[in-house]
Amino acid sequence: MTTILHVENSSTVRAILKTRLRRHDPTIDIIEARSLCAARVALAMLRHRQIDLVVIDWSLPDGLASDILPLLRGLPCVVLTSSPGDARGFD
Repeated sequence: MTTILHVENSSTVRAILKTRLRRHDPTIDIIEARSLCAARVALAMLRHRQIDLVVIDWSLPDGLASDILPLLRGLPCVVLTSSPGDARGFD
């Protein structure tokens, strides 16, 4: 089973991603977090489970994605942003 951690404060964006991913594969397990704090809690709870992908919004209510990237080392990550200037330095 594929597990994705989705860190996004917008409920609309979370719902769109969940709908599209589940249309592709209904067995995908999507763990949602609305803030960096919630993402840290989720990572701690999932530490014995494989996370296949992290999708994270660049700007969250309690900080930037860069604040948590060290905890995501070794995990495939997609950083989303609506501001192209925020994406400097990312591939």
